[in-house]
Amino acid sequence: MQTSVATKQALPQPDDKKVLALQQRAPELMTTWAASTASPPLRSTSLNTIAASLSSPPAPPLQNNCSRVPTLPGYTISVEASSPSLFSIEFPVERFFGHLPVSVMMKHEWRRDTEEAQFAFVLLPKVSYATGFSAIVNLPPRSQHRPWVVWGQKTIRDTCLDFKLRHHPHAANNIRMPNDELCRLWDALLKRKDILFVMYDLRDHVLCFDEEPPLPGSTLATMGSPHINSNPNDYSYFPRPHPEDLCVPAKYTLTFRGMAENRGWAGCASVRPDLQRAMSNWMLPGVAIEFKKEPYNDSDKKRYKELVTHTDFGLFLHGWGRWAYRLTELMRICIIPVILANGRTLPFANLIDWSKASVRVDEALTRDPAAIVAKLPTDRTVITSMRRYVSEVYDKYMSTPEKQFHALLLDLKLFLRKGHPPGTGSGNLGS
Repeated sequence: MQTSVATKQALPQPDDKKVLALQQRAPELMTTWAASTASPPLRSTSLNTIAASLSSPPAPPLQNNCSRVPTLPGYTISVEASSPSLFSIEFPVERFFGHLPVSVMMKHEWRRDTEEAQFAFVLLPKVSYATGFSAIVNLPPRSQHRPWVVWGQKTIRDTCLDFKLRHHPHAANNIRMPNDELCRLWDALLKRKDILFVMYDLRDHVLCFDEEPPLPGSTLATMGSPHINSNPNDYSYFPRPHPEDLCVPAKYTLTFRGMAENRGWAGCASVRPDLQRAMSNWMLPGVAIEFKKEPYNDSDKKRYKELVTHTDFGLFLHGWGRWAYRLTELMRICIIPVILANGRTLPFANLIDWSKASVRVDEALTRDPAAIVAKLPTDRTVITSMRRYVSEVYDKYMSTPEKQFHALLLDLKLFLRKGHPPGTGSGNLGS
């Protein structure tokens, strides 16, 4: 097929130097152009035309262009103070602080095993809860501005879990109550002004009392879910969306798939059973809330992946306790968590503006799914800004143990700076 004479005459005529330069580049230009087109180039195509097509900017895509959707003001992470939060490690006989490897802590550049360290992390050996509790209470005194930092998830929660539960109307008769010695130790612990706690939920020891003040300290983010992947730190099962996809409405608006019979400790919460009953008589396009009774199998994992990777919002429901792996799972794939877990303290709350990264809904609305959906933003710019903020938060503070520990140091530092001194936690459990 020959190019018409009119077409040839319409092309600009370059000077001799440009023609020579183009002829020298002819093999390179033809190869590059051929690789960038769906069909091979014609032999009669002008070298000027090829060079012009390679140098011109690409045409904008026909689909929604995310780069044109602005991020709302304030939906970016502000730069935190970069001055070091020096810390020391005491009694380093364990391999983990929560799920954080002690090796990560040991290698951090702010570690200084001196008395001048701002925070002293305590790594107690695995002993009985009562013994570990007593060891925390009997730590030598420090300045309240240079406090001890204690991992309290097991020792604190399982030793003193809901001492007030005896007064709760749904309390079961077989609840194990702390004895008088543990009550005495708890009272002594709350009088300490030099101890901060790190937990997945700083109210985890008072699961039936959402209004109780949280323990002083910092909430740590979890890693991955062992129920979906045998390696809880392996997120390859859930591919992250491309940044250009965050502004495009997802297939679903809101999704959830999980266990239905996961009631709160001693009947303190019934979010999942209540929502399951409400969903049996309610349907809305774009909303998929599914419950199951049996442990996850391969079919469940496939369906869960379908729901969680094609939605803008994902439910985070109160189960046995308030915290769960799902929050980090959702954020890993840039999904906005919709949190129905009254009283739950959120990770690194002094660093993260959770009003821009989540939607909190009162547990009382679990009987009215339409009311839950009505709480969700509908403006696409707001949704896109929130999903971008979720992605940025995860990347900066949660994506690796190293980043989580660094975020923990910053969060503890901000906790003290904002005027939350140690000793401001929950009141006397024996009252």
